[in-house]
Amino acid sequence: MKEIKELTINEIKIFQVPEKILQNPRNCFWGHTNPSNLDGPWFFMAFVEDIRNSGQISIHYCDIFPESLEWEKFNPLSSDAAFSLSIDEYDNMLSIIKKMNQFYFSENNQIYENCESDFKLLDENEFSIYGLDRGKIDYSSKFPQPNEYYFIKRNTEENYISANELTIIYFNWIPREKEDLRIFFQVMNFSKNKLNDKLFDPRDYALALICLDGKGCLDYINLLEDIRHKVIEGAL
Repeated sequence: MKEIKELTINEIKIFQVPEKILQNPRNCFWGHTNPSNLDGPWFFMAFVEDIRNSGQISIHYCDIFPESLEWEKFNPLSSDAAFSLSIDEYDNMLSIIKKMNQFYFSENNQIYENCESDFKLLDENEFSIYGLDRGKIDYSSKFPQPNEYYFIKRNTEENYISANELTIIYFNWIPREKEDLRIFFQVMNFSKNKLNDKLFDPRDYALALICLDGKGCLDYINLLEDIRHKVIEGAL
């Protein structure tokens, strides 16, 4: 396992983070360190404070391949990404999000107890609404497969960045011995207008980005912990 650590300035520059984002001291960057000395792909995660919306951040994910860094216009903050994580890697990611939650929202977390979660589990009959019934489906078997979950982030007047954006999070895993478990994880952010395109599939054409306020970040942590519990429970 390659541990996910906070990146140095030089490492961030290697990953081609835009200078304007890099200059804000409250933006934080995590990933596989010493990228010039390791074979890719490299896990990358950025926490970017939204200057337009006080009290909100965006978490950007990217799976950076060596060839990506050869492209002059490459930007890890505007990429799609999907990950297959071991339990240790998943826990590493979760611990970082908890740490960043304390950094950005520690004063407000206690007021969100006993509130409805910002994340809703999609029913199977809702998949077609969000383009999740397009391709990638084995019609000879049940869809979704066991241990396959899609959650949509609720947009409300209090917590949305853009009323025209949707964020869906996908989890999947194959039950097996705990030592061999891997969680497939994907964050998909896209414009509602994309759904007018009958060929659009968010699993192929969405940004690996999620925008959160204090309550949303806490709910995101709870969702990740709940999925971890389901995975581990199935391995016992």
